[in-house]
Amino acid sequence: MMLVMMACMTCLTTSAQEIYNEVVRMMNNYEAQKNDTTKSINVRLLNTFKSDAIFYLISKASEDETFSELELGEQTRAMVLFVNLYIKRLAATRKVDERNTIKARFSNATLNNPLFNDVDKEVIHAYVGNERFLTQFSIDTDWKKALDAVK
Repeated sequence: MMLVMMACMTCLTTSAQEIYNEVVRMMNNYEAQKNDTTKSINVRLLNTFKSDAIFYLISKASEDETFSELELGEQTRAMVLFVNLYIKRLAATRKVDERNTIKARFSNATLNNPLFNDVDKEVIHAYVGNERFLTQFSIDTDWKKALDAVK
């Protein structure tokens, strides 16, 4: 019985490590793309946001003993889906008022669904209201809840 429990724990640890490694790989990939001058500035800025959001998730998760690698993976996946859905919806319309509604809805979803309740507003709201970035979102976001809010 003890051997089975140890084997199961090893599987969980390996799986958790694999999830963590995949999240780090994704962050590094976005980091590389944001620095790739052959990409358009909009693509580079999107990848800057994704890289920063993942770095923030990893940093804050490491401070929270209850935050699992599985949760890290789920949050990262939801963030990518959230950003991709946002871009898809923006691309589907050319009307300024509709685009502004989409931007506000997605931004509010990030502001209204904090994950860590971080009080460092300068950091977590660095993208909010920043006209340079299309992704004017809070990085302290429960991305699963935010994604549900905009679906």
